[in-house]
Amino acid sequence: MASRPPLYLLIEEGNRELLSRALIAVLAVRRGYRVVLGPQWVLHHDFNRLPRGIVMFKGNNLIQGRNMRRARDAGHTVASIEEEALTLSDATEILRLYSSDSIECCDLFLAQGAFQETTLVTAYPDIADHIAVTGNPRTDVLRPEFTNEIHRRADDLRDQYGRFILINTNFGSVNPAHGDTLSLYRRCIQTGLVDPSDPAGLRDFLTWAEWEKDNLNCVIAFAGEMLRAQPNCQIIIRPHPAEDPGRWHEWLDVGGPINVIREGDHLSWTAASEVMVHTSGTTGVEAMLMGQANVSLIPGDNPWHDLYSINEICPTAKTVSDAIELVIDHLDRPEESELFRRTAAVDFGDHIDVREELAAKRIVDALDRFPDHAVEGGMQLTGSISTWQGEKFGVTGDRLRQTVSEMEAALPFYDTSVAIKEHSSGVFELFAEGGFGH
Repeated sequence: MASRPPLYLLIEEGNRELLSRALIAVLAVRRGYRVVLGPQWVLHHDFNRLPRGIVMFKGNNLIQGRNMRRARDAGHTVASIEEEALTLSDATEILRLYSSDSIECCDLFLAQGAFQETTLVTAYPDIADHIAVTGNPRTDVLRPEFTNEIHRRADDLRDQYGRFILINTNFGSVNPAHGDTLSLYRRCIQTGLVDPSDPAGLRDFLTWAEWEKDNLNCVIAFAGEMLRAQPNCQIIIRPHPAEDPGRWHEWLDVGGPINVIREGDHLSWTAASEVMVHTSGTTGVEAMLMGQANVSLIPGDNPWHDLYSINEICPTAKTVSDAIELVIDHLDRPEESELFRRTAAVDFGDHIDVREELAAKRIVDALDRFPDHAVEGGMQLTGSISTWQGEKFGVTGDRLRQTVSEMEAALPFYDTSVAIKEHSSGVFELFAEGGFGH
């Protein structure tokens, strides 16, 4: 008997992707899908051992494109979203994320906004009918009805740490967690982000590394000058997972009013802060969506500042003194400051399609274009994940059940709840209560 095909949701970084994938999963189960959610590496390994279905990739780079081809060769339908494009407003940088394999093998490109759609269609006219503008469900899960648990954890952080300024950093090219800047350059070649035969690719990489170095120096200067201007303030620095947190203890006098903390989820830390400071980061988009005061440091005239839509939307500061002035103004009058006014008037334009209808629902609507078919056989999982991959994925059964429960509670009532069956290597199957997992 024909039914909706299985939907495979591949996750790389649980802290970034789990909330949005859980929301898609709940809506898809309500629509009649059986959903399989798990670490991308395990599912990549076992495409030919999984019942034919729809595989939703989190990106389109060279590695993702090669795995799309493997999925297609195993009989699956391929869909993709581009998680790395959330803040990008430059066509060249968006296209850099799409490999030739992904353009050839993807059956449905989920675009976050009209700009991304236009960029893809201009470069690849033949895929126009394979694009759906859906928005990004990471914006859904920051709506008030979905953030109760985030704010509960934020309250706990405020109880523990008091009032603080949060600095979210992202300096993986100049402070990499593994290897050095040259190692990262090699990884960019492996993922297709840099073409080593093209001198422009190397120039772009070096400009990016220089941009991160300038941003890093600006953050260090901001932390020191902020404490001199406001000796009683507390600063918490949260390095990106791609960074080495130990280096921050060399650059700053950590302890006392400055602390470096990576534990916990970044959304709760952002919600708990008085002001969040970043350098053109995705966390700025998330802060704007949560109504959280934030400022982007954009020192100097590096062209990379202009590649991110967040710098068109949120308050920016070209100098440390400008940033300190904005932050102190907000600390003194939080409901009248420029940071408050700019946050209250957020508009992402054609970069991110944010509307009343959930992006997750629009994604499931787009997936419905693929026909029903008979589902034969069960899953045969033989793949495994390394310690490093497991840390990136970071999804346990308890965490998934709690997250799914939160999504169900935030959505309109539905008379069937989602059941979860745990398989090996972090793979989970989600289906309507009373149905049967495989």
